[in-house]
Amino acid sequence: MNLEKKQYYLAIIRTVAVLAALVIIIVTAAVAIPKITASYNRIETTLTNVEEVSGKLSQEFPTMLEDVQTVLSNADDGIAQATGVVNSIDIDTLNSAINDLQTIIRPLAEFFGH
Repeated sequence: MNLEKKQYYLAIIRTVAVLAALVIIIVTAAVAIPKITASYNRIETTLTNVEEVSGKLSQEFPTMLEDVQTVLSNADDGIAQATGVVNSIDIDTLNSAINDLQTIIRPLAEFFGH
């Protein structure tokens, strides 16, 4: 009879343990499923937004590329013009003009006390 009591108590303990595990699984599922669903919805919304943006970008990219090429071309033309102007400056004449200006201004500077 002693063996039957032990088996009976072990069966009760086993049943309580299985029920406790079942309750833990149900509670965990009840908490986790809404969070998983919310995460899935956010991921789906994000993917939709990414698809929309990539679609718009693929449509607008050729125009943007043409605009960049135009800007670079205009900048290249401006640099070429600026280089032409800088190359056209006669440095020797400029130095001579600066020296002449200094010669003229030196007496005025001395007159005003500088």
